[in-house]
Amino acid sequence: VLHLLSVREHGDPHLRGACANLLAKLIQITVHL
Repeated sequence: VLHLLSVREHGDPHLRGACANLLAKLIQITVHL
């Protein structure tokens, strides 16, 4: 998770958006569980 956060902070906007979407999906899955 820390690696994803560092990539999201220093990555390009497109990569940042992809990471944000992935994190959102993971959170939704966790909430549904």
